[in-house]
Amino acid sequence: MRAGPGRGWLGFAGTQEVRILQSDGAATGGNVAPAPAPGSAWAPFHHRLFAAMWGAQFVSNVGSWMQTVAAQWLMLTLTSSAVYVTLVQTAASLPIVLFFRSS
Repeated sequence: MRAGPGRGWLGFAGTQEVRILQSDGAATGGNVAPAPAPGSAWAPFHHRLFAAMWGAQFVSNVGSWMQTVAAQWLMLTLTSSAVYVTLVQTAASLPIVLFFRSS
């Protein structure tokens, strides 16, 4: 994507052409970064790449949850045993527990 007028290096609006007054009153032109947005939980979603990555991760998590529920449902339908359903849930969550690293 090409950066156009009023666009940053990724093509996002955010930088703008402004006049900066020097101490002697002469005006100079230049690109100045915008003032930071007020603290909002939704502020990161203004960045297109962040929103795309977050959305993809959300869809992936929903798919994982659906797969786990389908496996449990299938096991319950085939065996009618709560123990086997528990084993399916354990098999799905055990890698997360074993390989989770806190920073």
